[in-house]
Amino acid sequence: MISEPVAAAVQYGLGQGATHGDARDTVAVVVDVGGTGTDVTVVAANGGLLVEAGHQHTGKVSGDTMDAVLMKHFAAEFQKQHGIDVLAQGASRAVRKLQQAVEVTKRTLSAAPTAPCAVESLAEGLDYNGTIARTRFDILAGKTYAPALEAIEAAVREAGYGLAQVDQVLLCGGAARVRRLQTSIAGLFPESTLVRDDAGELDEIVASGCAAQAALIAQGAVEATSAAAIEAAVLARPVGLRLAADSLAPVLLQNTPLPASRTVKVALPAGETRAYLAISEGEPVPPKEANDQDDDDEAEEEEEQEEEDPARYRPTKLLAEMVLALDAADSATRVHVQFYVDVGGKLTVTASEPV
Repeated sequence: MISEPVAAAVQYGLGQGATHGDARDTVAVVVDVGGTGTDVTVVAANGGLLVEAGHQHTGKVSGDTMDAVLMKHFAAEFQKQHGIDVLAQGASRAVRKLQQAVEVTKRTLSAAPTAPCAVESLAEGLDYNGTIARTRFDILAGKTYAPALEAIEAAVREAGYGLAQVDQVLLCGGAARVRRLQTSIAGLFPESTLVRDDAGELDEIVASGCAAQAALIAQGAVEATSAAAIEAAVLARPVGLRLAADSLAPVLLQNTPLPASRTVKVALPAGETRAYLAISEGEPVPPKEANDQDDDDEAEEEEEQEEEDPARYRPTKLLAEMVLALDAADSATRVHVQFYVDVGGKLTVTASEPV
């Protein structure tokens, strides 16, 4: 009834607690590192509704590829000790026994700095006992993580976001326990992006999310509807208030399910008797491009500003301009600006000064 990425988002509580006053707009990337591949899905949560905005898959990073790294390492150690190449025997009993052992080793490494690998009668009646440090495993396996990082970047790009616009990264799948992989994923995003693995056992996240959704259906809180039947219209581009020629304050983000309504409060300089508002479509500013626009002598200052407010947008198309006449503004004056987009994509903006 719900897709696996949405089930993971439900288990992590994405979008829960949304109200009319606080829509809890959140952009999350669900990274599911399973036994045979990695699936990356961008999920936008707006007003409690979850929408899949982009997806990428790679079979080059998985639990199996990490197991293969450990098997190669321990097989080489065994060959040094006894002169027997276990992996050269193909799909033999020895290979299967080693594979089962390294799965335990890999799981242990996610929680401990070192882990043993013990196999009774690995080959020709010879036992094997070895250990590997997490640092050594990170060096060996770290070279294989690049395709997963590329899939994350591609999924975010497909969804129409920049990495700086991602609020959370939600990890699931047993192989996502590997600390070096988590660190590599976190390195793609600014420090403000939260990388999470706190919703339970990672290989049970999807099942737990499905159970949570089933509970809501049983309680009558939601209808039992096939995921394929839910085709919500979404906003194609962010819409907001133009602050300057190269700066936009987004009010409704792209991929927001329609109809949608948001209200923002705009402060005015003291003594102002008119409020000028410019409503524009926009797009995310890629961090590299934003840095290229900085002057050399202001590079450090601009970088600090980027760190404080990494999710920058710029206007691309002016939709409307409006002027609201009001009494002389003071420090407490706030103009309420409501954005409403219907299912057909028609935008209505209303500005008012509360009495």
